[in-house]
Amino acid sequence: MVILLAVRSAGVSADVREQLLSEVRPYLNVRIGVDLLTAPDAAPNLELESDSGNPAAGLSLGAELGRYLGVEAALDYHKTALERPGGAKLGDYTLARATAEMRLKYPMYGDRLVPYALAGIGAGFGEFSGREDFTFEGGGNDLDLIAVAGAGLDYFVVDNIALTAQAKYVFGFDPEVNDTGVDRELTGDAVELSAGLRVYADHWSRPAGAALPPARDGDRRRGYLTLKGGRAIFTDTGTVPGVEIETLSGPYGEGGLGVNFNRHWGAEFDVNYTRAQLTSPALGDITGYPVFTFLLLGRYRYPMPGDTLVPYVVAGGGVGLGEIGDRDQPFTATRFSGGQDSSPVAAFGAGFDYFIEDNLSIGVEARYTTLFETDVAVAGVPATLSPDYLVVTAGVRIYYP
Repeated sequence: MVILLAVRSAGVSADVREQLLSEVRPYLNVRIGVDLLTAPDAAPNLELESDSGNPAAGLSLGAELGRYLGVEAALDYHKTALERPGGAKLGDYTLARATAEMRLKYPMYGDRLVPYALAGIGAGFGEFSGREDFTFEGGGNDLDLIAVAGAGLDYFVVDNIALTAQAKYVFGFDPEVNDTGVDRELTGDAVELSAGLRVYADHWSRPAGAALPPARDGDRRRGYLTLKGGRAIFTDTGTVPGVEIETLSGPYGEGGLGVNFNRHWGAEFDVNYTRAQLTSPALGDITGYPVFTFLLLGRYRYPMPGDTLVPYVVAGGGVGLGEIGDRDQPFTATRFSGGQDSSPVAAFGAGFDYFIEDNLSIGVEARYTTLFETDVAVAGVPATLSPDYLVVTAGVRIYYP
């Protein structure tokens, strides 16, 4: 996007500017996969779990600069575990990366299949969290300069949507962690294997009059993928005596599959995740409390004139799931316990989509999830926690066909 703004504001003629813009294709790339650490036991008496069983997730914003070159800014995240040799878990360990990357492409078979190589540099961040062994007096976080190299393959299912497969090697990632007073160097070097989608916003770059489908909603039946992020606000914060839910959640993520049946009606299935923090006025932080919801929702849309801006309302229900997460203090101090528990939930809200391509929209939504109840115990006494929340999200919908 920065490249587009720079070209548009540069002091060049309209013809030259349009030619430059026609060679630039901005895109969003989302990925999910695994990180395979190459030296998880490099530090004395410490190990990182590999494969952790947790997915590695990635997001890139980039642009194609002509037929053979592309650049992007990439963010990657993976949570593993810090352990003693033999598997005794000390706590969670987060590995996050931010890199600037260059891609060299070679389109084939009518530009439908595009192999590419990539390389880049950036920063890696390692952080110990979610302590499970309270006899371990250590932890901390560290920032490190890293480099990446790899290769991948794009397969275009339509002109501006490609399925992607990628292998990327991360090296030079050596965050330090404190081990009971001694600084030790871990190795976060990894082979990242991922698959995902690359979606192009051609209306933002192609010259006026280019032969592109209008960026608007329509009457036809078509499916879509939705990806959203935001923050939740918990509304029922004091339902358990002596325990409170912090009002603001951790990061909120949502993914879903849906279908528009006609001009107005549609339905979708969403999976949502956020993290509550449980506290006590007397003891402070008690534990993290991961919250999942699985929702089947109906949507009623009302496209505005031109069908580019589409307000909608949404309502439905499903299942909410909560569980004890990372403890901030041992059970002997908090006397708070509970397993994984579920309950029926209801949800309703409103939002709008704004179409930037025929098959791509961006939007904002506010939604309330209620009737959420999970069983816990304080000093052996049963209690009911109610993690109802209001969430505001921004995201994209990717339509097919």
